[in-house]
Amino acid sequence: MDGTAEKQEFFGECGLACVRVGDDRKCATALDFFVECSHVNVSMMSKTDLMEKYGAKLAKINEVGNRLSKRNACCGCYIVIYVTYKYTSVMKEIALVGTNNKVFADVLSVLMARDVAVNAMVDFPEHVMVEDESLTVSRMDFYDEEAMREAFASYGSLVLTYDDNLLDVAHNNLALKTFADTLTAARKAGVGRVIVVAGQDSEAYFVSLLNRIDDIDWVFVSTEGDFPNRAADELIEPSFHREVYKE
Repeated sequence: MDGTAEKQEFFGECGLACVRVGDDRKCATALDFFVECSHVNVSMMSKTDLMEKYGAKLAKINEVGNRLSKRNACCGCYIVIYVTYKYTSVMKEIALVGTNNKVFADVLSVLMARDVAVNAMVDFPEHVMVEDESLTVSRMDFYDEEAMREAFASYGSLVLTYDDNLLDVAHNNLALKTFADTLTAARKAGVGRVIVVAGQDSEAYFVSLLNRIDDIDWVFVSTEGDFPNRAADELIEPSFHREVYKE
């Protein structure tokens, strides 16, 4: 930039619609803000969550037009950010985490049908027999907390899926042994919201651990009825916060 006013488009018609920079002298704070925002889907965040996460970098929020602004006193850099809350399909890739089971497959199918870019993090990626330009498949070691933290680091939301077949001893043991560590990894990675999809019979176990954390928003969706679309709805336009999904 040469110091003249400049306009850049971000995320099409939603998310960060434009930025005007009047002076580029030592604008690290301002530019860091945009770099950080470019790695999260701000169009999926409520104004409350947005201000909690970025409030230290923004001086005030203007309710008219959901306009956020800040004047960078160190360099006279003036920034205007327009944030919309249309929750359209224009969003950053999301992380769908789980083992190779029917619950995972059903949620993945709905997310792809709704044009959501997905990084499917599973224990056996070679078993995911789907090829699509919007799908990335990666291996996840649920017993390695640090590996999970690194994998989650660029995501604002996670969808965690667990098999609802109580007769699957191996999967149930995996969930019992690793769910707490998965939450810890998500917290350390800075994840803002977790959507847990699991059987109704296991609700008490998952919710008891979720209630122990106070720095992540969450919702528990039981595998009844049209649970894949409920999980997708909560990802795209959250309605339930730190509670169990209810009709």
